[in-house]
Amino acid sequence: FGPSLRDVYCRCCEHVSCRPNSYLFNKLPRSSRFTEAIEELDLSSNYLGHQGFQAILNFLEYLPKIQTLIFNDMSLDNEDISHLCECMEKNTTVHTIYLRANPKIS
Repeated sequence: FGPSLRDVYCRCCEHVSCRPNSYLFNKLPRSSRFTEAIEELDLSSNYLGHQGFQAILNFLEYLPKIQTLIFNDMSLDNEDISHLCECMEKNTTVHTIYLRANPKIS
């Protein structure tokens, strides 16, 4: 089956020099058999910083059935949204993104 999503997420964080978000890490399955099970990712009210958000965006490519992203109240800004847009240009599965309560986005 390969590495678990926890392992993959940790590698994505290492790649951008940030620590894994404990909330997400604990929600991810430990077994590699569940790699294709995630259809929704809700990180609302989690502050990640620019590097942490970039790690999440890199991680999305390992979620082949992801359809919904919920990034409400995460202190995201225009730079983060620019990276999100670049990521979504290549993504074919996400059809809904929530960005409520991020006042730094203009």
